[in-house]
Amino acid sequence: MNHDLNRRGTQNRGAAERREQEFSPLTYRLCPRCLRAVPGHSPERYCVNDGTKLLSACPVCQAAILSPYTLFCAGCGRPFAAEP
Repeated sequence: MNHDLNRRGTQNRGAAERREQEFSPLTYRLCPRCLRAVPGHSPERYCVNDGTKLLSACPVCQAAILSPYTLFCAGCGRPFAAEP
């Protein structure tokens, strides 16, 4: 009986580890000119408002963009807005 319980516990642990490995945070692409954000899985690579290439990560430290409302990189603090 303990053997069956141990096997089920191992199976449950394996399922939890698989779910954790499959999880990936939602990322965004961001226009450095107008700060418009699109989900990272979107096929858009250029801003539909102004044609600027979208950032998929911080150009300085390569940290992912994890919020559509971000103005500064969470990794290095660099502003995402392009200098005028």
